Amino acid sequence: MLGPVTSSGLTRSTLGLYASLLRYPFSANVTHMSAVEIIHQIRQLPDGEVEKVKRFVRENLEPGQLSAAELGALTRQMVEATDPAEADRIERVIIRGFYGDAGPET
Repeated sequence: MLGPVTSSGLTRSTLGLYASLLRYPFSANVTHMSAVEIIHQIRQLPDGEVEKVKRFVRENLEPGQLSAAELGALTRQMVEATDPAEADRIERVIIRGFYGDAGPET
């Protein structure tokens, strides 16, 4: 069940979605937006909405991807490593953790 239907035949949740899309100058058709344009739009959102975007990103990492905190900790370990072989090993872990299991696109 989708919920109560209004006299226009739309559910209240659908009307709420339409209202939220109209509230912000953000195009619902993001297929033609560059990453820079999307980031610009995100930066214009109210703080609460930005937090929702951040939560979405954290919850939707690709398999094998590490969080920003995990990558930061590994970066510190790499910089502080005294053994060049250990630094190289950590660098490989960082690269794999940044791109996830799919690896970097070539």
